[in-house]
Amino acid sequence: MARALLFSSFSIKDSYSDYFKLFQLPSYPKTDYWKEGSDCCCSWDGVTCHLVTGHVIELDLNCSWLSGTIHSNSTLFLHRHLQSLNLAFNDFSGSSVSARFGRFSSLMHLNLSDSGFSGQISPEISHLSNFVSVDLSWNYRAEFAPHGFDSLVQNLTKLQKLHLLYISISSVFPNSLLNHGQLPASMGNLKSLQTLDLLNCQFSGSIPASLENLTQITSLSLDGNHFSGKIPNVFDKLRNLISLGLSGNNFNDQIPPSIGNLTNLRLLDFSQNQLEGAIPSSIYGFSRLSFVGLGYNLFNGTIPSWLYTLPSLVELDLSHNKFIGHIGEFQFDSLEKIDLSMNELHGSIPTSIFELVNLSSLKLFSNNLSGVLETSKFEKLINLIDLDLSNNMLSLTTSVHSNSNIQTLDLSHNNNIGDIFMERGKGYIVLHESLL
Repeated sequence: MARALLFSSFSIKDSYSDYFKLFQLPSYPKTDYWKEGSDCCCSWDGVTCHLVTGHVIELDLNCSWLSGTIHSNSTLFLHRHLQSLNLAFNDFSGSSVSARFGRFSSLMHLNLSDSGFSGQISPEISHLSNFVSVDLSWNYRAEFAPHGFDSLVQNLTKLQKLHLLYISISSVFPNSLLNHGQLPASMGNLKSLQTLDLLNCQFSGSIPASLENLTQITSLSLDGNHFSGKIPNVFDKLRNLISLGLSGNNFNDQIPPSIGNLTNLRLLDFSQNQLEGAIPSSIYGFSRLSFVGLGYNLFNGTIPSWLYTLPSLVELDLSHNKFIGHIGEFQFDSLEKIDLSMNELHGSIPTSIFELVNLSSLKLFSNNLSGVLETSKFEKLINLIDLDLSNNMLSLTTSVHSNSNIQTLDLSHNNNIGDIFMERGKGYIVLHESLL
């Protein structure tokens, strides 16, 4: 089988090597190692054949520096026995996910992510009922036709992984002013689904209650859409969830109480919504939770005690809300980033802060914190590089000396009762204005 039988009219884009180095992705031009004129391609890099029939069943050319257009008459579409096709991270600008992809009736795995596809995604791919995983992410100019996404969801009931980051889901009303699609209730039919990533897909409306049927799901990302209304109370049955992202939407009202059932959760991101009220206080068992993002909402009340007792917590963001009361004492030293800025917190900075040996970023600016603070206490936090305590009522004393690793420091607009200085020779960004 000649090399051209698999791919013709493609060039190698050498400049891609720098792109992959930037993102630390392993890459090389696989097709450069294919033997021209060979009768058998089964030994070629990225090619897998059936042991009995010899048919090509897997083609993996991800990160292969390929550049060119996949036309409808491409020899790629001759391989109807393909079960897995991975063309991710190449440059197929001008290509579309055409109806010819619907010819791969045996295809179970399709990855075309970040490869320059554009235009409407053919509804023919929704007929490939053997699909287990589909990734079309990061093809910014590609979109589903009206009803196209609905057909995909209705037919691909074996799906376990669906990644459509930055793929526009068109409305059934093409001339609509907003032209946002809605998440269909038929999503609940994908009962084998384990990963659903619909970040920045231009969805609107509410989340259907049928999502409670996705009992196998471990990762759910609906970030960066236009969803609104209440977050549905569907989490009683989704107890396998490890990652839950609903940030950057227009959700309002309160966090549903069933969130407390997600005891396997490691990432919880509800930031940048319009959620309000108090964070549920009767939550226990989040022993694996490492990221909590609730910033940029309208939460009020005190910070619940369970947020101070998470043994695996690495990053906590409660910024830009309306929290009141004191900052509690953190019980574990796993934290690396804390952002409680832009709230109405008062009292002193808790002593446990100075025991967080892994802490790299601490932002408490724009609160009502008070008390005398010896800034030299931060010197023992050798990983701390970003410290912002500005716009409080702290009485700052002593100094942060030149042996500190802090790179960004803002102590401005506090009550200075001592000399605060740092050595500029280390290239620190020093912002220092205090109320004398």
